Amino acid sequence: MFLMNIQVQNLLQFWQTAAKACHFREAIFIPATLMSDWIEKKVRQSSFSRVLCDFRAFSPRCCYAQGFEGSEHRSMTGRDGLGWHCFWARDAQSRSGDLPKPLNWFTKSTETVGMQKSMLRIRDCIGLSAITALIVSSALASAAGDLTGMYDAGTLTPLQRPEAFGDNLYLSPEEGERMAQQAQAYNQRANAASDPERAAPKQGARVGGYNMFWIDRGTEAVLIDGKFRTSILTMPASGRIPPMTSAGQARMQGLQDSWRLLWRSQDLPAARNTGTAWWLDNANGAGPYDDIEQRPLAERCIIGSRSTAGPPMLPNYYNNHKRIIQTPEHVMILTEMNHDARIVRLNAEHRQASAASWFGDSIGYWEGETLVVETRHFGEFPPLSGADKNLQVTEHFTRQDDGSMRYRFLVKNPEMWAQPWGGEYVWASSDGKIYEYACHEGNYALGNIMRGARELEKESRAAQANAG
Repeated sequence: MFLMNIQVQNLLQFWQTAAKACHFREAIFIPATLMSDWIEKKVRQSSFSRVLCDFRAFSPRCCYAQGFEGSEHRSMTGRDGLGWHCFWARDAQSRSGDLPKPLNWFTKSTETVGMQKSMLRIRDCIGLSAITALIVSSALASAAGDLTGMYDAGTLTPLQRPEAFGDNLYLSPEEGERMAQQAQAYNQRANAASDPERAAPKQGARVGGYNMFWIDRGTEAVLIDGKFRTSILTMPASGRIPPMTSAGQARMQGLQDSWRLLWRSQDLPAARNTGTAWWLDNANGAGPYDDIEQRPLAERCIIGSRSTAGPPMLPNYYNNHKRIIQTPEHVMILTEMNHDARIVRLNAEHRQASAASWFGDSIGYWEGETLVVETRHFGEFPPLSGADKNLQVTEHFTRQDDGSMRYRFLVKNPEMWAQPWGGEYVWASSDGKIYEYACHEGNYALGNIMRGARELEKESRAAQANAG
């Protein structure tokens, strides 16, 4: 049970030391049930290779060995077919078969392999190799950070820095406090009781979708290392999303021209809301309400708006709660808006690009107490506005002493943006709960949008007929 306290970054060194003491030269013992492509990659990047132990038999009298010398792969199987997988260093020798009876690890358990006192006894070697996968798995899990919990990602800090701040990343304490007070005062005004005797809004007026009862952006600016931030974005230095490439601009213009308003960044200006079927004046009469699939992905309840479930996972106007559940093999991140769940596979390799999905393929590994998540293989239209299927996002999740989460992200999509961009902000620890976000079940607006457009078209055609 002593393995429970071994740190992840030292586990491979531990097995290497044990292997050397057992006269296996440059080899590492790792339980087969824990082996993954990620561990293999890390091992191969070092100066040694590995030996995989299979616990189908407590007495490994036979073994199955695989040796790699350059690109050549050689394998041998022992008489009893017991599962030992051996990957030695490039200059090491591969061997397999029955262990000689005089060297049986049980009958000769007190015999040492070498004269040096620092070497382990053979019985220690068999003891190490026979530890159950469950114990080692627990050791791996306990050595990593614990991210399980509830968080609130709401913040008053904007994603992009207001141009007035230039390259200044920080607010003074007074400015940060003033921002919070202004937001609080605005919320109080917006939440004031409505006058039931008020007149109806003018025709074509922008009435909005929600009042402040539904809005929950947060109550504070981002505070990191004791300093308030002017923006979530920290890269580039301007704190603003870099310009799109010519290909990215052409793609976005093509979507706009075909009225495929998939992201909120494509929302039409308020001036378009005239209360008439203005799109009928276009050359082909096409408009943004001809087909349900033209409507924003969030409006169709496919994913949450503004990349709230990510990646990258950005704050939204409401429903900013997230729940994380961590196991030794997976980390699940549930975002309240649209009840979107991301599954991060730990110590794994990416699936093939053909297995694309809305949220991409996320794999993670630990760097000390920080979970690093790499995501790629998105569908044609990822949650991040403007991105395409070649998007790659790297995220860092670090639990802080006060229970909050420090979240960092880096976006790479060179086909769409001229340079990488990224930032960081804090998710506050929360005692709240995630409630069902029954988007599809309550999505009466989508049908009404289409029906309303048809009514406006009828009115417009009737008016033209009367005028003619």
